[in-house]
This record gives sequence, structure tokens and C-alpha cells, in this order.
Amino acid sequence: MIRVMVVDDEMPARERLVRLVNELGSENFEVVAAVENGQQAVDYCRQQGIDIVLMDIRMPQMDGLQAAKIIAEEANREKPAPAVIFTTAFGEYALDAFEAQGAGYLLKPVRKQDLLESLQKAQQVNRAQVQAVSGQARPAEVKRYISGSYRGAKIREPVENIVYFQAEQKYVVATAEDKQLLMDESLKSLEEQYGDLFTRIHRNALVASDRIVGISRKDGQAYLIIKGVNEQLEISRRHLADIKHLIKS
Repeated sequence: MIRVMVVDDEMPARERLVRLVNELGSENFEVVAAVENGQQAVDYCRQQGIDIVLMDIRMPQMDGLQAAKIIAEEANREKPAPAVIFTTAFGEYALDAFEAQGAGYLLKPVRKQDLLESLQKAQQVNRAQVQAVSGQARPAEVKRYISGSYRGAKIREPVENIVYFQAEQKYVVATAEDKQLLMDESLKSLEEQYGDLFTRIHRNALVASDRIVGISRKDGQAYLIIKGVNEQLEISRRHLADIKHLIKS
């Protein structure tokens, strides 16, 4: 059973999340604690093992971001950090939540389907963390999958199948030869994780280095020829020299 803790200073919101998780009982999730603020969440995690935390952000005494940071810092091999899904009624906290390494971000009022998808994703993240600290998997192996939405479902895709990542408005689209996944990670974060496999060609695009074939030009603009897809992506002037060097090497 996946152990879930709900953290929210407002009783109706706390009770609603507990009810929604309980309604997902067949999905192997169980609420084992419901507390009112970040300090109580930290104290509980010091005493008991938790797999996933549904954490409100704006709370008195200690907010959710600070609590998540302390919980992560105090994790160890015997008691790995739980995956944290931030919940809030204020959309402006999204960037802070992702910078705090949150496994997910839900806007209130939380919908059951969104909650289920976030819990399933967090379960994968938590399992990878446990395997990494216990020696069952190397960190390099843990990050060789990406998660995203495809035809309305959350799926995992081996990163070696991805041809390129491209930022589009609020999301990043991961393009493989046979599908496109919608991701909620930033392009900067993906570059930090997979910089050994992908090359930045534009402020809005990362391309798998082994897929880079050549350069074409049209109306004075350089475009990248990519193995496996017909589409050619624009190369910015800033990155053109690096791409030419990569092709020649």
C-alpha cells in the first residue's frame, strides 16, 4: 500500500483530499496521516515512513515549500524522502513548486482524475528514489525515462526514443518518431538532466545529438536536418557554430 500524507491548514480542503484519495482505494493509495501545517508534516516524517505527501503551499507556522525542503534534507538510506505533490489555489506558485523539486502540482479545487495522475507519477518518482539510495539502480539509470501525457494518459518513454524537446507556451513537447508527449518540465531542467544526450539548437529546442544530420538554409535562416523526422527545426545564430562543430566532429 502506498502511504499518503495530506497537509493543509484548511479543514474542508484537508478532508476533501482525504476523501478523494480514499475513493481511489483500488489504486493502492492510503491516507495514513492528515496534518495542519508544514511543521507537523516535518515532525511526522521524522517519526514515520511516508511515500507521497499532498502538501499545501500557503500555511501558517511553516509553509509547504519550506517543509518540503527540510523533509528532503533529512532523508537518508533508511528513510528516503517522500515524493511531494504541491496543492494550492494560487497558480503563481507553480515555478516555486517545481524549483522545490515537487513531483507534481495541483490547483484547487483538485479534480479526482488529476489527483490520480499525479499520485501515479509520484509513485514512479518515489520508487526510483528508493532504488537509487538502496543501490538497486544507479542514478544514471533512474533518469533514463521521461513522463508525459499522450492521448490523455500519463506514460513513461525511454529517453533514447526522444528525437527532440521543444518548448511551446506553458509546456514542453517531447517528440519521438511515433508519438508526441506533453510534459510539465522546463526545457532548462531537461537540459540539466540529459545534457549528455541532447544539444541545444535554439532557446526553445533540444535535439538528440546522435540524430543531428546536417544543416539546410532557407531565406538566410539555418535549419537542422534531423534523422527520423521530416520536420526541420530552426537553429539560432547563437548556437549555429556549436552545431557546425558537432557535425564536423
